Amino acid sequence: MNYGRGILQDLFFEDSDHMHTPKCFLKITNRDRLVTATVIQWLGTNVGFCWLREALKKAGFEIIRIKKDE
Repeated sequence: MNYGRGILQDLFFEDSDHMHTPKCFLKITNRDRLVTATVIQWLGTNVGFCWLREALKKAGFEIIRIKKDE
């Protein structure tokens, strides 16, 4: 479930056999971590959010606000 190497690195592990021995198919570098964190932060900005909304719109999706029960 969690190989103890962080969320990003865990995305690149898989159980390789029935003994649940994890197999790493890509080693995440510090640069990879920096780029990933930067992109996630950018998506939280107005420009990043607008880009995400437009990209989803071109793919036929939209972001909608969920109404809270009153």
